[in-house]
Amino acid sequence: MKVDIDFISGLGLFWPELDLKRFLASLAILDEPPPLNDSYSCFLYNHGLGIELTFKNADLLKFRPRDYPRKARVLQNIRLHGETKGAFSPYRGAIPFGLRFDMTKQSLIDRLGPPSWVAEHIPSMRWDAERYCLFANLSETGGVRSVSVQTPVVEATRPSLGA
Repeated sequence: MKVDIDFISGLGLFWPELDLKRFLASLAILDEPPPLNDSYSCFLYNHGLGIELTFKNADLLKFRPRDYPRKARVLQNIRLHGETKGAFSPYRGAIPFGLRFDMTKQSLIDRLGPPSWVAEHIPSMRWDAERYCLFANLSETGGVRSVSVQTPVVEATRPSLGA
């Protein structure tokens, strides 16, 4: 199944907003995010599409793009798996910013510019923009293991990434 979704538009939506319900339906996810209870985050998945969603308690977001009800479940992170991992199949749709899972570390930098943050021990890189950030986790073979778009983790002045 080929999926082309505007993932950035889903970031920051909260349950039970209609736009979030529509976004989840576009990913063939019909479940409600689990209650947070004592946890600061909860998850929804479409294993067959290779998509993992993280919802975070709005009270704990570092940067809030808007006002939220207390303890709202905000869509904070969308992870696209590039390889089979447990129950996850590889994601086959369009990846934000024209990225591909066969890209090398250098080709990611050539496409997006220097990363804002690098963790060699994971290995992972992050690029920050005003409304979101993008993570690329590299595999041992040199390709991209997963790509995540997320609500910002630091204040950034760069308006957008990629072309």
